[in-house]
Amino acid sequence: MFMLQFKKFKKIMNIFSATNTKSILEFKPIDGWLTAEAYLYRYTNTENQKIYVGIHKHGEKAYFHSSTDEELIMVTQGSKPILILEILQYGEYKQMQDAENAILTEVDATNNPQYYNKTNGSPSFKRSKTTNIQQAADIVAGFESGEYNLPPRVDEKGKPIEPCGKMHIKELLARYEIHQVRDVQFDFSKVRDIKELIDAKGGNTDECDPVNVLFCQTYPNGAIVNGSHTARAIELSDLAQEAPVAIHTDMSVNGETLDMISNMRNRRPEKIKSDSTLEDLAALLVKNKIASVKFDFEGADALRIMELNNILLASDKKKIKELAVEKWNKYSEGSRPVVRVDYRHPDNKKKAKKQAKNKEVTGKVIAFGPLAAGAESKIHEKIVELIEMYPEIPEVVICYWCRTEKIEKKWNASVQPKLIQQWDSITQLMSPVEIDGIKYPRKVRFEPLIKEAKNPNYDPNVVI
Repeated sequence: MFMLQFKKFKKIMNIFSATNTKSILEFKPIDGWLTAEAYLYRYTNTENQKIYVGIHKHGEKAYFHSSTDEELIMVTQGSKPILILEILQYGEYKQMQDAENAILTEVDATNNPQYYNKTNGSPSFKRSKTTNIQQAADIVAGFESGEYNLPPRVDEKGKPIEPCGKMHIKELLARYEIHQVRDVQFDFSKVRDIKELIDAKGGNTDECDPVNVLFCQTYPNGAIVNGSHTARAIELSDLAQEAPVAIHTDMSVNGETLDMISNMRNRRPEKIKSDSTLEDLAALLVKNKIASVKFDFEGADALRIMELNNILLASDKKKIKELAVEKWNKYSEGSRPVVRVDYRHPDNKKKAKKQAKNKEVTGKVIAFGPLAAGAESKIHEKIVELIEMYPEIPEVVICYWCRTEKIEKKWNASVQPKLIQQWDSITQLMSPVEIDGIKYPRKVRFEPLIKEAKNPNYDPNVVI
C-alpha cells in the first residue's frame, strides 16, 4: 500500500515539476486528467501564437513534450514565461492518438507554419476501408434533426398539414430494399407493438419516426437504413397506408459506415422504434476488422463506436468485445454469413408451413409448424389437437424454431428431451394405427425449421 501511494505521489510531483518550469506562463488542467491512461495537450507560444499539440501516456518520469523542433525546445528550457499549457482531453492512449491525429490533420500541421509539429500524428489504425465515424455521426445528426425529411404536404394556404412528407407503404417497400444489419431478420414482437400503437391512432403515422432512406456505395438506388420495423408495421396495419420518410444521398458512404449509421439510429428508444443490440454492435466491429485487419477491438475507434451508440457501461463494452472476438474467429474459420429467422413474421410463417408440408407422408405423417421452442404448453396442445384431428395417421411431427441462441441451447439441453420422454410414454399406451394390414405405432417427433437465412451485408465467408 505504501509503495502504491509513493508511486502516485511521485507521479504527481513529476507532473508538477513539468508544469512548474520557468517557461510556463499559465497551466490549464481539466478535472480527471490525472487518473486517465493518457492525455492530449497543447502548448501555445504567447509571443508568436505558434502551437504544439501532443499526447502523453502517464508515467513516473517528468514529461514536457516530445517535439524535435529546435525553437520549441529553446523556448521550453528558457527562463521567460511565455508558454500556455492546456490539457485538452484525456482517456485511453489509442483514443488520444486518434484525437491528436484529427486535430493536426484538420490544420495540416506538417505544412502549417503556425505549428511546431513536424507530422500530423498517426491514428491507431488505417481508416481507408473502415467506418468513417464522423461521417456517420454527421449523417445521423441530419436524420435526427429532420434535415432530410421529405417536405410535408400543405393546405391551400401553404401551411404544412403533417410534420413530415410521406410515401405510400407499398411504393416505399417496392422501391427500396431493406438494409439488414441485425443478427435477426425482424423482431416481430416489436413490429406487432408498433402496429398496435399505429392502430390505436386510427392509422395515423405522424408520431412515427421517419423511415430513413440512404443512397450510397452499397445501395446506389437507395435502401431503408432505419425504420424497417416501422415500415413492416404500417404494411401489416389495416388502418395505415403511408409512412413518413427521410431521404439522403452520399455516394462516399461505404458499407461499414452504413452499418454505423443504422446502429446509431437505433441506439436509444425514441417514439415508436426498436433498439440495436450488443450483437449488432459486435457485428459492426467485425465488419470493420474485415475491412482492415489492423482494426483493434480494444482500440479508440471501437470505443467511440460503442459510446456513440450509448454503450457506456464497462460490462456492456466487455460483452460486445467478447462477442466480436467470437464472431471474428468464426469469420477466420470461413463460416458463411447468416441471420436468425423470426417465424412470427407473416412471410416467414408461410415459409414454415411449406417446410412442414415437405415433411408429411400421405396417410402416415402429419406435420405442423411453426411452433416456438419455448412454448411448451402450446406444443402439448397442438400435439393433442393433431392426434384428435388425424386419428388414422400414426406419426405427428412438430416443426419448431428458436428465437435466440439462448433459447436454442435450453431447448436442446432440457426442453426437447423432456418432451420426447413424455410423449414416448404417452404413445406407448396408445393403440397402433393399422394401414393396409400393417400396424404402425404412434409416434411424436420434433424437427427444427431452417433457423438461418443468408445475410447479404457481409463478406461471403463470414458468419455473424
